[in-house]
Amino acid sequence: FDDMNDVLLGTSRMSETAASLAGSGSAASSPSPSGRIRLLVDVLDNVPRSALMDAQGSRCVGCQHALASFDSSVKRSLGTAGGMLDAFASLLPSGTAPGTALRRQARLCEYTGSLYCEMCHENETAVLPRCVLWDWDFAPRKVCKLAHEFLTSIEMQPILCVDAVNPELYNRVHLLHECASKRRAIVQLCDRVPKHKLDSLLRSAGRLRYLCETPSFWAMRELCDLGKGAFSELPGYLDRLEGALHRIVVAHQQM
Repeated sequence: FDDMNDVLLGTSRMSETAASLAGSGSAASSPSPSGRIRLLVDVLDNVPRSALMDAQGSRCVGCQHALASFDSSVKRSLGTAGGMLDAFASLLPSGTAPGTALRRQARLCEYTGSLYCEMCHENETAVLPRCVLWDWDFAPRKVCKLAHEFLTSIEMQPILCVDAVNPELYNRVHLLHECASKRRAIVQLCDRVPKHKLDSLLRSAGRLRYLCETPSFWAMRELCDLGKGAFSELPGYLDRLEGALHRIVVAHQQM
C-alpha cells in the first residue's frame, strides 16, 4: 500500500494548494448569481460605445438606470445657449443637476460586452475564459459585479472544453498539450487500477478528481496555473500521479 499512500499524499497536497489559492470558501459550489450571466467563450465584436448606448437605449443592462454618455450629451448640447454648461452638468453624479438625477456613468463590462452604471460595475477585474481559450491571455479585464461573481463561482469547475472551443490552442501552448497528454495517460491507467484503490484516490482528490476523468475539460483555476509557465504546479502533480498509478498497476499485475 506504499504506492497508494504516495498517490493519496500527492493528491492531498495538490488539493490543499488549490484550496489555498482559492482563498476562503469553495467557488465551485456557488450558484450562478444571475440568469442574465452565462458562460461566454466566443470572441466579442468590437462595437463602438455609441452603438452600445443606442442599442441599450442609454440604460444600464443590470438595473435599467439611465446612463450618461459624454459623446451624446456634448453633441446634443454644444452650440446651444449655455450648451457647454448643460453638457457637463449632465455628466455629474445623480442629484447634482436638474433633470439628470437618474443618469449614471456608463462602464463597459469586457465579459458581457454591455454597458453598466457605476453601481452595477465597480471596476472589478477578472481573467476571462475567452481570452485564455483563444489567446492564452491571462490579463485581468474590467467586468461588472454580476460577471465578477459569476466568474468567481465557476473558477474551479471543469466546464471549459478546449477541444470544442479552440483545439488549435494545444498546438500553440506546449505546456497545455503536455498536460493534456499526461491526463489521457492517467485516465487509461485509472481503468487498470483496482476499484477500491481508485475510489479512495478520487475521494482524496476532491474537486481535482476531474483530472483523472475528463481529459477534454479544464477548470479556469488549472488553466491559470498553467499560465504561470515554469512556475506551474500542475505538471509536477500530474507526473507524480501518473508514476504512482503506474506502480500500483504493475504491483497488481504481479500479485
